[in-house]
Amino acid sequence: MAGPLFLPFLIIWILYAAAHVKLLFDRLRTTVNIEEGAQIKYILIGTAIGYAGGCTNYFLWYGIPVLPFGNFAVAIYIIFVAYAILKHGLFSMKVIATDFIVFALWLFVFIRMLLAEAATEQLINGGLLFVLLIVGTLLIRSVDREVEQRERIEKLAQELAETNERQTTLMHFVTHEVKGYLAKDEGAFAALADGDFGALPEPLKPFVAQALAQTRLGVNSVLNILKASNLKTGTTAYKKEPFDLAELAANSVEKLKAAAEGKGLALTLAVDQGGAPYTVTGDKAEIGDHVLRNLIDNAINYTPSGSIAVSLKKQDGRIVFAVKDTGIGITDDDKKRLFTEGGHGKDSITVNVHSTGYGLFIAKSIVEAHGGTIRAES
Repeated sequence: MAGPLFLPFLIIWILYAAAHVKLLFDRLRTTVNIEEGAQIKYILIGTAIGYAGGCTNYFLWYGIPVLPFGNFAVAIYIIFVAYAILKHGLFSMKVIATDFIVFALWLFVFIRMLLAEAATEQLINGGLLFVLLIVGTLLIRSVDREVEQRERIEKLAQELAETNERQTTLMHFVTHEVKGYLAKDEGAFAALADGDFGALPEPLKPFVAQALAQTRLGVNSVLNILKASNLKTGTTAYKKEPFDLAELAANSVEKLKAAAEGKGLALTLAVDQGGAPYTVTGDKAEIGDHVLRNLIDNAINYTPSGSIAVSLKKQDGRIVFAVKDTGIGITDDDKKRLFTEGGHGKDSITVNVHSTGYGLFIAKSIVEAHGGTIRAES
């Protein structure tokens, strides 16, 4: 039969069990972490079943003929905890393994100390146990800190990835909106310049021409940012088909010749006819607009005076397209960030204030997507 202090003990035990279950339930309701929610759910279920099974131990103490069959349910708690550990990473396996090994070592030395017959052997084992208690405790704390730091880093990395994704989405939306407004302005200025609304007064023609050129420059800048965003997220699709790279290079040079001559630069193209034909398979529009023209346009923008020589040849079984200029040159530090997203040279902004830093990043991404390589020499 139960003694006089058994009832207070039972009341405390029931209150403790209820508080334990309530704390787990409250945490389950408030957590926003899916993985943590799964962990707590299984611990809560196992804990509730375990406590309910444990209650059957107390009926016989008060003469109630109910056997403690619920003791079997206590084992269910272990099963749910094990599932939460293995399936949902409740505890780090590294922490569990470290704790198990350290406690097993402590237990082994402790038993050796108890079973030792000689006082000297007991003293040695006792000293060894004392040292192992200190070292083992430090080891467990070290592993706990390491796991905690790793989990914190993983959490920060996940938050950073989510922030980058939101930033990319926002940038994509903003640039799309800006592109729409600029495209309307470009259409309006183009219509004015072409005389769709009648002949313009002579004083207005230079203004409209300049406005059209600046608007087109703005459209191209926005398109470059959008293009870089699409390349970064892997949403760019290429329409690959055979085409003549020499013809595409000639067209690119021809389209940019006026811009070069406007700066007083000599723009030439030399195609090694010994390497003909220059038929390649790829996305003609992407390579023409964002690789060839980008490289030539860059040379024009960063060459204050002199010449730009574009060449095409075959070398060691590969086609080599090169743009050589008499420009400001590239430092070793600039080379490291030249083909990176938003990468500017140290003094590039002072030479070309309209540079977005995305042109060469786009060119590199497209070239590599076609199995090629791109580099800068100076």
